[in-house]
Amino acid sequence: MARMLIWLGLMMVAGGLNAQPQQSDTLGAQFARVCAACHNLDASHPHKLGPNLWDLVNRPVASAEGYEYSNALLKLGGNWTPTRLDSFLQDPAAMAPGTRMAFPGIKDKDQRAALLDYLASLSDTPTAPREMAAETATFTFDGLPSGQGQAEVYATCSACHSLMLVKQQGMNRDRWKQTLEWMVEEQGMDELPPHKLQVILDYLSEHFGE
Repeated sequence: MARMLIWLGLMMVAGGLNAQPQQSDTLGAQFARVCAACHNLDASHPHKLGPNLWDLVNRPVASAEGYEYSNALLKLGGNWTPTRLDSFLQDPAAMAPGTRMAFPGIKDKDQRAALLDYLASLSDTPTAPREMAAETATFTFDGLPSGQGQAEVYATCSACHSLMLVKQQGMNRDRWKQTLEWMVEEQGMDELPPHKLQVILDYLSEHFGE
């Protein structure tokens, strides 16, 4: 319960996974917004509650200079290969029992793959995490119909709830708009940029309309 309360607090600080990234609009960048609650993502920026994540992929575990790591991470040893990062992001507490990282993990492999691709780009010499089988996998978008707006709806909606809630609906454009406005006003979702809101509304009203 304590771990979940801490996690909910971090989500509020981060503004939720569907907060809009400042420099990129890729799926991985959107998922990385929750990381920014506790980690800096830019080179040379100071550590926050967690260590800076710049140049994380393939660097030695627990090696960021000036950060005091938990014994759980110090015991791991080795490097943060994409495969190890994938396992850690899926369930940090299982991989490193006793870690101070209050994060329940990302169960969706597509989300982890997108996030790892983005983390691998945070480097002066960016490399793709090629040892991950998920890297070459086709995104399923959890069964959302293909079309313009699919990725935006996937990233925005799956950040906070199951996409089944979307797929079960049948609302016209105005009702979808009212629902999104309610999420911003009452549920703490960050307001969507106008162009993205239009793309999402076009998609939802076309594929999940009345």
